[in-house]
Parts: sequence; C-alpha cells; structure tokens
Amino acid sequence: MKGNGQRLFSEKDLPSGDEKRALYELGKSILENYFYTEIGMDHFALPDDKLFRAAADGSLHRNFMGYTDHRTSVLIGLGVSAISDTGNAYTQNEKSLAAYQEKVRQGKLPVFRGHMLTKEDLRLRKHILRLMCQFETSWDKADVNCDAISESLQRLQEPEHDGLVEVRPNGVTVTQKESHTYGTYAWLSMPGCGGTCRKHSCSATRCD
Repeated sequence: MKGNGQRLFSEKDLPSGDEKRALYELGKSILENYFYTEIGMDHFALPDDKLFRAAADGSLHRNFMGYTDHRTSVLIGLGVSAISDTGNAYTQNEKSLAAYQEKVRQGKLPVFRGHMLTKEDLRLRKHILRLMCQFETSWDKADVNCDAISESLQRLQEPEHDGLVEVRPNGVTVTQKESHTYGTYAWLSMPGCGGTCRKHSCSATRCD
C-alpha cells in the first residue's frame, strides 16, 4: 500500500476479477458508442487519431508512457522515478524527491537503478512489443533456441485451448484482440529469464 496521501484503500477494497472484467466491458461499450476503437492494451482511439492510423498500418509502438505513433532509439525520463530507455539498457531515477534533488545538487545523474539488456532480453522485448502492438509475432531459428521463448510457449497452451491465441511453429497470433493480454503476460512471466524479463519488460510498459 502506498502512503496515505496517495492511496486510502487496501487490496480488499478493489473489485474481483469478474467485476474488473465487467467494468472493462462496460467502459469499452461506452467508448465504442462514441466511435472509439480499442487499439491495444488499455488504449482506445478515434478513427481520425494518429494512434488509430498507426495501429491500422502496423507502425504502432509502446514505450513506458504508453502507445505512440512513432518510435525513438533513445527515451530520456526526467523527474523523480522517471524511466529512461537507451535501446540496450533501462535506468530508473531516484524515487525519493530528497535523494533525487541531492544527486542533482552534486552534479550527478539521479539514477536509482538500471538494467543492461542481454541478447535474450532484446529478443523477448521484440516479441512482447509485437504482441502488444500488432497482436502477433514470429521468430527465426535463433529465437527458437532461446530457452525463455521455448518455456513461454508452454504457458500459451491454456489460452490456445481457450481459442485466445493461435500458436504456430514459427509464431503466435492473438485471435481475440481484446484478449491479447493473455499472450503478452504469458511472455512477461517466463521463468527462463531468471527474472530479468520481469524487470525490463515491466519493460514495455513500466518499471515497478
């Protein structure tokens, strides 16, 4: 639980899984009545919006701030707890304002922690982003030899049985776009990463 200034409730006050799904469906229905279309995890856009067009032409990208219609090789985060992406590494700034300000006063980068991406991390990030943005991904022989990818395919057996994803010898396709989180989180929870994919793939979305 966060400080009282930010959060005055506990996990017990939150809706259950079924209630969350019902709330999601209600919100989606309301947005669709106003001509919004779901373009990715937790995002909706109007047909004349850049994000909608990016989703349609396959150029949609996601970074720590959410979905975007363009990608950059370097993303610099400014401020307390902000996250930066250099392409082959992630860093997070100090979470405490006092610690952040003290490092700035000392002329130091106010970085709290970082993670250098391994070759395996880079492969996983590529597939995670594809699933989040294009609802499908495919791989080559080098990817197949990645233990984490092999283990993730086993985790996709249940959503495949439920008809949520289609698993092929060289890739995965999400068959129900509103259920693409099943495929994405199956990759995010891969045990073969030794925890690194959970650190960075908080990656495609956030850093806890």
